Amino acid sequence: MPNVKIRGLPEMSEKDLNELFSSIKKVIVNISIVKIKEKDVDIDFLSNPKASEANEVTIEITELIEELSQASKIRQKLAKKFGEVLSKTFPDSKVECFALTPNNEIECRVKWLPES
Repeated sequence: MPNVKIRGLPEMSEKDLNELFSSIKKVIVNISIVKIKEKDVDIDFLSNPKASEANEVTIEITELIEELSQASKIRQKLAKKFGEVLSKTFPDSKVECFALTPNNEIECRVKWLPES
């Protein structure tokens, strides 16, 4: 089951957090090769006060289905798509998204800088 960890989110209402949660799940579900249902995606919003104060949002993607011949390509696509969602949601924040291999090695890292 894919696991997504997000650190450093700024203060958000519960409604906005739920919308973000849904948007992130849809990114995975919309990749047809993966064939994963929303209920099979685990998303954790982790506290990191220093990152929040610095306007730095970090996304970590782990535990993708490795049996897929295109797992590497899928990790890269997810990193890009998650980063796009979060950089649009938080345009004043630095966003960094990375995808890890099963050996916990960073395979893909994508960064967005604040618009301002």
